[in-house]
Amino acid sequence: MKAIGQALLLFLTLLWASKAAAQPNDVIFIGDFEPRDFVYQPNEPLDVLFFCELLYTDDNTLSQNRYYFDFAFDGGVQGGFRVDTGDFVTVNGSYTITNGQITFDATNGFGADFAMTTDTITPRLGIPGFFGATGNGLGRPAQLACIAIGHGYDTATEVYERYECQDQPTAAGTYSNVIELNAFDSTINVFVPGAAFRQRDFFASGTTTGDPTLIERNDFGIYRRDGNRVFLDFTLGPLPLNFSDWNTATADALNNALAIDEFDPPLPPCQRVN
Repeated sequence: MKAIGQALLLFLTLLWASKAAAQPNDVIFIGDFEPRDFVYQPNEPLDVLFFCELLYTDDNTLSQNRYYFDFAFDGGVQGGFRVDTGDFVTVNGSYTITNGQITFDATNGFGADFAMTTDTITPRLGIPGFFGATGNGLGRPAQLACIAIGHGYDTATEVYERYECQDQPTAAGTYSNVIELNAFDSTINVFVPGAAFRQRDFFASGTTTGDPTLIERNDFGIYRRDGNRVFLDFTLGPLPLNFSDWNTATADALNNALAIDEFDPPLPPCQRVN
């Protein structure tokens, strides 16, 4: 029951995110999620990978599977989900965009069918960051809540990068931060272009040796590059939590280092370690 409750909370959080407005401390965006450097074009083809939760609307029960849908520039959709046996069921199909609304169909030919149309889309970094969709999933009326976890833009930077940041001492203890770009997703077993990952650990002892007192949050987001400028977005990622210091940030990537503007007090550039 606890797992079902947490999963429903995740679904509702993702669905809320698809309708959200910009937050006051959102350093990347101005107004209603309008990015400063990447302008969302609602009728342009997509190259985005989404993580989704599915709610069956005929009885308001949440599917226990986690779903992935990968939209390609050529109008194709590849997706899938992992079942209880550990097998990954794949589906294929296509999508269209009309007046900013995305409609897609995907199937494996053996009953794993999806036919969905978006109700809401929230742009992030010039792409659909979140969307809610309604239609049919696996033969039943259903609703999807999806978040972008990767994309194919900025293709010149599609290599895994891990950055470790200098410790942050506070009166209560010390924080450590790790940032990963083009991060690894263990469910689909690939490094995902455009995916960002951050882990922030707290050590009450003041030293960052040994196990942390608390993993404040470890979560996925997305990032974009504009030259050496990097834009990080962990806004309401797959977990319905927030980092306590920042969830969006700008940074400079130079000399195998990532200088993040939003650390307060400021930190030296985080160093690449791979």
